[in-house]
Amino acid sequence: MIKRKSEMTKMSILIEIMHGKKKIKDIARSVNITIQGVSEYVKLLKKEGYIDRNMNITQSGTEFVYKKIEELRNFVTSVMSDMKIISSTEAIAGEPIKKGERVGIFMENGYIYAYKKQSKSSGVASYDAYPGEDLNIENLEGIIDLTMGRITLVRLPSSREGGSRLINENDIKPLIDANIKKGAIGPVALVTLKKFGISIDFEYGVIRAAQEAAHRGFSSTIFVSSDLFKYAVEELERESPGLSKVTYRIVDLSNVHRIN
Repeated sequence: MIKRKSEMTKMSILIEIMHGKKKIKDIARSVNITIQGVSEYVKLLKKEGYIDRNMNITQSGTEFVYKKIEELRNFVTSVMSDMKIISSTEAIAGEPIKKGERVGIFMENGYIYAYKKQSKSSGVASYDAYPGEDLNIENLEGIIDLTMGRITLVRLPSSREGGSRLINENDIKPLIDANIKKGAIGPVALVTLKKFGISIDFEYGVIRAAQEAAHRGFSSTIFVSSDLFKYAVEELERESPGLSKVTYRIVDLSNVHRIN
């Protein structure tokens, strides 16, 4: 937290310098810290090569500012997503709705539906809509009642170890549920699921698709071989713009059976 505040202060001072301010007292007034504080930061910025001796911002300084602005934008986007801060939203009418009616908002099958009944989240219909029609809801209040989905990552043997040949139906059955999305990353996973007649929901952009599904209330089981497992975990751990982190668990089937 202290480091983040320091970085933001440096960014603020550099922005003031970019706008032509070179006097310490003017910068201090703009960023709302003491003259002594600005003076210390200026020394540091010169040492780091972000400004030159004439108080001009360098190329490195400009790149630093753009990088911090991008980080700040991603942080704000993430917080807004977590808090569901939106002024209007698309929805599907669950019953006949008239323009100007206040409606309750519900998540059903991964989509937002509007009904003329109470909900923790509500808004005003922008126009008339029949059941099943799309509808814009504005003047939103409250938070949509949604239970986040989870991701199960199933590690399979790599093709070098025997691949799909080592997996039998009893290994897979407990992991399959009609209400859970299924994804396959790589040939071993694809062949394994097809071998047992399991429908596949995600084949491309699998991790991102599972994360999106989790934010719509769906859980997913993703199958991946040992060779691609590290990649899948890295994707799950990586922050996705606009999405909060999804809880996941690992089931390891890579050593269940061996080829003799």
